[in-house]
Amino acid sequence: MNYLAISQIKHGVETDLQVILSHREKIMQVFNAAVESCMTHGTSLPVNLRKKGDLMVEKPQSSRALMVFLRACARLEGAAILCRKRGTVREGKQTTQSLYKLLI
Repeated sequence: MNYLAISQIKHGVETDLQVILSHREKIMQVFNAAVESCMTHGTSLPVNLRKKGDLMVEKPQSSRALMVFLRACARLEGAAILCRKRGTVREGKQTTQSLYKLLI
């Protein structure tokens, strides 16, 4: 159930948002499996994790919902996720590159 490992966000290494988004489906599958397992066994996920996870599943195309969920996962592990943004030029257009790093 380590969603941060699935997303490839690691301590001391900056991970591009596009890399994280490429693992979105797997993260949602693992979350849904955890919810089903809790229902089967009569247990529950932490309230904040369940709330943010449900939001992520409701809005599958939302990068913000995914990152809110991953930040909630980091908080449960006593960590935080740092976002660093920088301007880049791709195909002649100015854009923002978002890089994420796990802070322990």
